[in-house]
Parts: sequence; structure tokens; C-alpha cells
Amino acid sequence: MKPQPQRNLWELMPRRMFEHRISDEGLASIQVPRFRARWMGWLQRRLRKPHVQLLLDELGTAVWLACDGERNMAQIADELEARFGTEQEVLADRLGLFIQHLDRGGLISCR
Repeated sequence: MKPQPQRNLWELMPRRMFEHRISDEGLASIQVPRFRARWMGWLQRRLRKPHVQLLLDELGTAVWLACDGERNMAQIADELEARFGTEQEVLADRLGLFIQHLDRGGLISCR
């Protein structure tokens, strides 16, 4: 098996793959289909609640909304640091883990 080429986290440009809703408090909830397999589409359309909602906190909402496919991770980190005022190292670790979880879950696409 070939080893995967290493990608620089700060150069990635994440893009949202699903819709979201903003609550009255300003927090986002990601609308993820219950079934993602194409052949399950017939069942998906017949469900009363066809989507699962993933509720995000304030920092998660800011990251989710910044994942527009136009900004790279370094720009997102700078915006978060200016908005929340946390230490760069702590913010970078948390941002990296969150983006990694979103990518593994298929909620974003990184290019």
C-alpha cells in the first residue's frame, strides 16, 4: 500500500457538504440525512424526520460557517483568534481536531 501524501493543515480549504440552520441563540445545527446510501433514498423520503441534527457550540458554529471553500485553515484560525481571543496554540489544536472530525464524518470536503 502506498503511504498517503502529507497535507499541510493550514493550506486546506474546507467546504460544507450539508445544510444548516441557525437557532435564535445564533448557534448552528447541521442537518445530516439519516441514511446516506443512495439506495436508501426511497426510505429517506418516507421518514417523518429524515435528518439528524448535530448541534454546535459557539466556536463550532463559527468554524462551520467559515468553512465556505474560499478560506483556508490559516485564515479561519486568524478570524477565530480575533473573535474569541484564545491562545493560538490551544485554538490551533482544537480547530485541527474539529476539522478532522468533520472530514472523517463526511460533513466537509477539504481541498
